[in-house]
Amino acid sequence: MIEGEPLKAFYVLIKGAVSLKMRLAEHGELVLSTLKETGEIFGWSALVEEGRSTATAECLEETRVLSFAKKDIEDLFKRNPALGYRFMKRLTILISRRLQNTRALLVKEIS
Repeated sequence: MIEGEPLKAFYVLIKGAVSLKMRLAEHGELVLSTLKETGEIFGWSALVEEGRSTATAECLEETRVLSFAKKDIEDLFKRNPALGYRFMKRLTILISRRLQNTRALLVKEIS
């Protein structure tokens, strides 16, 4: 998964470690987060309209993930709206936390 590229799936970490990075023109790469816990998700932007990656994901060690195609997830949520609602509610919490962390990192980086 490379920042700015289209995504057709999102991922759930099963085993290993994944670093999420973004490019900063004048500062190089900034590590936004390191995922190590089973069940952590990344590539969530595959589920939004434009579906472009907001970060680059890099495996830091031998890693296993589950991949869920956007179309399959959309079909599942159409069949089970309650599941889709619960999933998206949890996803908004994740996105909010990552945005707060990213903001704090950027403020620190440019200060």
